[in-house]
Amino acid sequence: MEATHHCLQTLLDTKFVHFIDAPSLALIMPIVQRAFQDRSTDTRKMAAQIIGNMYSLTDQKDLSPYLPSVVPGLKASLLDPVPEVRTVSAKALGAMVKGMGESCFDDLLPWLMETLASEQSSVDRSGAAQGLAEVMAALGVEKLDKLMPDVVQTASKVDIASHVRDGYIMMFIYLPLTFGEKFTPYVGPIIPCILKALADENEYVRDTALRAGQRIISMYAETAIALLLPELEQGLFDNLWRIRFSSVQLLGDLLFHISGVTGKMTTETASEDDNFGTTQSNKAIIGALGPERRNRVLSGLYMGRSDTQLVVRQASLHVWKIVVSNTPRTLREILPTLFTLLLGFLASTCPDKRTIAARTLGDLVKKLGEKILPEIIPILEEGLRSDKSDERQGVCIGLSEIMKSTSKDAVLVFSESLVPTVRKALCDPLEEVREAAAKTFEQLHTTIGHQALDDILPMLLKQLEDEETSEFALDGLKQVMAVKSRSVLPYLVPKLTAPPVNTRVLAFLSAVAGDALTRHLGVILPALLSSLKDKLGSEECLQELSNCQTVILSVEDEVGQRIIIEDLLEATRGADAGLRQASVTILNGYFSRTRLDYSAHTRILLSGLIRLMNDPNPEVLSQSWDTINSITKKLDAGSQLSLIDDLHRDIRSAAAEVKGQHLPGFCLPKKGVTCILPVLREGVLTGSPEQKEEAARALGGVIKLTSAEALRPSVVNITGPLIRILGDRFAWTVKTALLDTLTLLLAKVGIALKPFLPQLQTTFLKALQDSSRAVRLRAAESLGQLVSIHTKVDPLFTEQLSAIRNAEDSGIPIACSGIRAMGYLMRHQLRSGGPEIPRLLWLLPQSLQNQSSDIRLVTERVLWWVCKEAETPALEPSLVKPLIKALLDNTKDKNTSVRAQSEHTLVSLLRLRRGDDGMQSISAILDSASNELLSECYRRSLKKISSLPDSNEEIDDTILT
Repeated sequence: MEATHHCLQTLLDTKFVHFIDAPSLALIMPIVQRAFQDRSTDTRKMAAQIIGNMYSLTDQKDLSPYLPSVVPGLKASLLDPVPEVRTVSAKALGAMVKGMGESCFDDLLPWLMETLASEQSSVDRSGAAQGLAEVMAALGVEKLDKLMPDVVQTASKVDIASHVRDGYIMMFIYLPLTFGEKFTPYVGPIIPCILKALADENEYVRDTALRAGQRIISMYAETAIALLLPELEQGLFDNLWRIRFSSVQLLGDLLFHISGVTGKMTTETASEDDNFGTTQSNKAIIGALGPERRNRVLSGLYMGRSDTQLVVRQASLHVWKIVVSNTPRTLREILPTLFTLLLGFLASTCPDKRTIAARTLGDLVKKLGEKILPEIIPILEEGLRSDKSDERQGVCIGLSEIMKSTSKDAVLVFSESLVPTVRKALCDPLEEVREAAAKTFEQLHTTIGHQALDDILPMLLKQLEDEETSEFALDGLKQVMAVKSRSVLPYLVPKLTAPPVNTRVLAFLSAVAGDALTRHLGVILPALLSSLKDKLGSEECLQELSNCQTVILSVEDEVGQRIIIEDLLEATRGADAGLRQASVTILNGYFSRTRLDYSAHTRILLSGLIRLMNDPNPEVLSQSWDTINSITKKLDAGSQLSLIDDLHRDIRSAAAEVKGQHLPGFCLPKKGVTCILPVLREGVLTGSPEQKEEAARALGGVIKLTSAEALRPSVVNITGPLIRILGDRFAWTVKTALLDTLTLLLAKVGIALKPFLPQLQTTFLKALQDSSRAVRLRAAESLGQLVSIHTKVDPLFTEQLSAIRNAEDSGIPIACSGIRAMGYLMRHQLRSGGPEIPRLLWLLPQSLQNQSSDIRLVTERVLWWVCKEAETPALEPSLVKPLIKALLDNTKDKNTSVRAQSEHTLVSLLRLRRGDDGMQSISAILDSASNELLSECYRRSLKKISSLPDSNEEIDDTILT
């Protein structure tokens, strides 16, 4: 290998290639071919140099036979990891193409283009780009004109693989070297490709683009100023930090080139404000860029020193130190331009830009001191008059940042300029400016305290009266409240709640007041009530109510909610009807719209609102009903059940207040009791047995308090659950409560329950068979009410009689109940002249002679009860005769109760308290034995009994139990 190296070196040193003939080439070419595969970099490099020299200096026809064996070696060298080998190989390829023509290398250009997009290695792509640049230079500008549009287009694509973009951008590194000034027309078209690639997500693409940009700057400085500098200026202020970083680097290269420095010296010193620039370099930069552009460029570099990314800060500081000779003097020169840029940054939607601007402002004040304020403030005032909204917004943010870096005394000195600026900005037509101004106000208040309130807020309140500025001033107040509510609200509330109350502003501000609003509810709520009361019934009422609702809906903390509920409920208890209406109207609006959890206050709310259902004001009734409805319809099942006991208590209280009359709030047209019905219905259907009973009794109380007309729309919702639960197995207390409620409902709405007649009849008849006597009694009463709407009663009686006959127990209780029933029927027949008296009287003697003493006793009491009333007509003697004989027999009964009752019954039957006419009439038809028994009984007891007042007992003692 050393021999090969020595041979190649000799050829290069003696330029032996000038005299190579065919025999010599036959000896040399194999050596060169082997050299391409040598491990030594120098050997591979010399081989490529020799080939290049040969093809540029030798007769081509002598070399053409070796072309197939030489090209593979050069291709391999073109992809060599050593840059020098790749460079020499590329030049050799260029020389071969130039000497022998493109036609001899049909597959070379395709191979180079394919390798340019290689995914394997950036070394391969770099070698291909370098070789392609040399080949294109060898083929001339015409070939460049033909290929460049495709190269630029491919390099600009974002939807292709990053390694492909990287390969094509590499062309922009080598083409300027091979074409020189001839490449100048393409500098403009490739700059956007380079800048776009500077922000690529792949680092190797960014590095390639940076090298391409640096090559353009180093070779085409004057062209770069016109074409590249505007793009780099924008890049300094880009949202993406990588573009800012690359732009600083390229801009630095351009400024270094213009000013004649290398830019490679170190700038690491103890102070960041140490400078290495010279007056000459400053003049050179101004001469090349012009004052305006120079100011923009240096402003961008200075802002880069405060960038959010360390590498941008370092690069900007390095360039600044090299090109600037005196930092304070330069800052004063560029201050107007710098501030214009800062104002835009401060108002940017990009967080990085806002942070950079804020840091830059703080740094400015720190470097130049508070003495710079006289220069800054006029710039800011001028910026507030700008047509550009972002500059006006930036003014406000800038003021905030300046005040953060400035002492209180300095702010006070310039307050005459600052305060009007803040005032004007708070009324700016653009919301973003007003928002920024509010933050400026916040900083001003933090710096100078209460004076900021006195200086700014009164003017804002005054501008509310101006139609042109009122909308903006109102939002300005809102923005101020959003940042400083705890300080601003105590200042504003007394002014806004003083008559006439400004509910419009209160509503607007409350949306951003936060929990600070709660502290002032004690003042605000009475003012809202008073204002709404004054506007009730007017055209302004709806708007006023909307304002009031906005205020209270803005309160979102538990303490504030409790104050609202308690204070408004307290207002409903007052004697002032207007305040009652206003308070319940606000409550209605609140509970119909609030999303807060108010479950802790539900009980007290319903109690207070049900009390209002007896209010004399119809509007209060309607609003209270709606409020109850808003509350109950949002309750879940568990919450509904927990309210039943309290709701029943409130219903009883309302009943006591109306003293047997209907409750007006339950009788509203198209509303009725549907506001509380869901709670009671849930209790009946899903509550515990105790809750079912309580709900049923509460429902009964509601029925008593409601008119039939108001109940009718709810009949289905009331009756269905009652029937359903009655059919299940529950304690007798639950069943009696349900039956009582159904009986009340039947008595109230009657015919409206006709659709439920079959179910009701079945339910009541089943209840008659219940083991509990109390349930049976309630069922009987319910059936009595049901008969009033029954079209065919006979089947009902027939069914009951059949049940009695089929009963297994024919003794202690069925016979007695039947005899009592006969008594009621007998009295009704006697008083109405009914035809059934003989049949009924014919049955009684049998009962009087029954073996059971209980039956004998009940029969005697029934006869006594039927005949004792004065209005009951006297019975015919012929009908009475069997009864008298049976009763006379019972006066000798072994049972003392039977004996005693028989005597009382004889007194009643013979009407002895009215005289002895009845006794004489009956004596005339009795046999002698019966007459003697009657006379003896009369002397013994009847006479005495007839002289005493009669008892008021009833025959049906079950009614009393």
